[in-house]
Amino acid sequence: MTILVKKRMLLLLLLLSASAQAVEVPWITLFNGVDLTGWKIVALTNPATAVIEDGAMVLRQRANTTDQPQRFALPMDLVARRATPVLPAAGTPPTAKSNGTGAIVITGELKQWHKVTLLLDGPAVAEAPATFRDYRLNVIFTKGSQAFIVPGHFAADGNAAETGADRGNQWRVFFSPNETGVWTYRVSFRTGMDVALSLEANAGTAYPPLDGKTGTFAIGSIDKKAPDFRARGLLRYTVKHYQQFAGDHSYWLAIGPGSPEDLFGGSDFDATRVGMKPQYYADHIQDWKPGDPTWGNGRGKGVIGALNYLIALGQSSMWVAFMNAFCDCDGTWPYPEKDISVKGLSTFDVSKLDQWEIVVAHGQQHGLVFHAIMGEDEAEGLWEQVEGLTVGGESDFAKTRKLYYREIVSRFAHFNAVDWNLGEEFGLDNGVKKTAPNGGWPPTSDGQKKLLNSDSVAWRQLMVER
Repeated sequence: MTILVKKRMLLLLLLLSASAQAVEVPWITLFNGVDLTGWKIVALTNPATAVIEDGAMVLRQRANTTDQPQRFALPMDLVARRATPVLPAAGTPPTAKSNGTGAIVITGELKQWHKVTLLLDGPAVAEAPATFRDYRLNVIFTKGSQAFIVPGHFAADGNAAETGADRGNQWRVFFSPNETGVWTYRVSFRTGMDVALSLEANAGTAYPPLDGKTGTFAIGSIDKKAPDFRARGLLRYTVKHYQQFAGDHSYWLAIGPGSPEDLFGGSDFDATRVGMKPQYYADHIQDWKPGDPTWGNGRGKGVIGALNYLIALGQSSMWVAFMNAFCDCDGTWPYPEKDISVKGLSTFDVSKLDQWEIVVAHGQQHGLVFHAIMGEDEAEGLWEQVEGLTVGGESDFAKTRKLYYREIVSRFAHFNAVDWNLGEEFGLDNGVKKTAPNGGWPPTSDGQKKLLNSDSVAWRQLMVER
């Protein structure tokens, strides 16, 4: 099938097929090659029509500045989806093993600006909407007058990057302490319908084995050296020309590629099909070094080697998208499947996200700042459209967008040097406003000031702090 893709075009997306016919496992065909019988076409931007030409579905969309129609043929991965088991609806997650005991284990290097991990033995669930919507784990870390609220996440068996597990009773919180000394933590673990979407401290009901549990841990001095960001501290915007590290007060100059945006779109990651631009990074396996990380029985050498290659060239930053499904790269999404439904956008792939975290950690330890893109222009209103909200209007963020922000923040905001980009070439001006201070979304992570910007049509390179 001919694939004609144009940057900045918002693809029209398939939501459901009423009469899918099974083909060779593990795929289900959604297009009969003849007509659009049983299909529902949803436009995320300008109205368009869909016709069948030479056995391919073709979308016609008016150009933004002219009346000349443009022709786009849907790529194959928009007309097929992986066959997966039907999961119960939200409120009844699949059963895993028995619920945990409520024990809490603290791991990591207990030093300033290092990742401290709290692993909690909690409710036994699996990857399903209810797990991510109806459970909310926050941990409040305090020392003196400081109090940081950190969102947590479901971690399956606690080692999903290696095992590929999608169920278990382990829950996890990452925290990067900004001071040495003794810290106190207090767990808030709530359950209830859509409790994860609430910013109210006492929303839902308490999960007794963990809610209210407290403890302490002692943080020692730094023993790392630059370029490791654990030696430099949190990268901050200080209303000066360059961003500055809070630890050693040095400044950072961005030198690096804006590509590939789909670093996380390679087949070494769980539940990932290669998109329009295959990224296997085989050429960079030779740049992987003994002692560098891998996952899943030796996977990831090409991706880690690619970072090593950039680092050896003296690069200090790179772009990486957490979500570019249905966009020009079309290879990266945090979900088990590229499923445009409320159910699909409410379920995250635990092992895949763990593997992404390994990659970011390696870059951070070698002086590489990640310019983290939360979305792209072509599908900027995907979450709102799926939930029937007005794209770009004054309606609230979609619930699924809030879940997405919370999950990504819980897994990556502990890193000292991540430059958060709400969206590449975004035109959702109200969406940018809602994420400014006091907007509530994304959640404030650990309460420390994080870099937040947007490559927005309305607010070009807006720079604020949370």
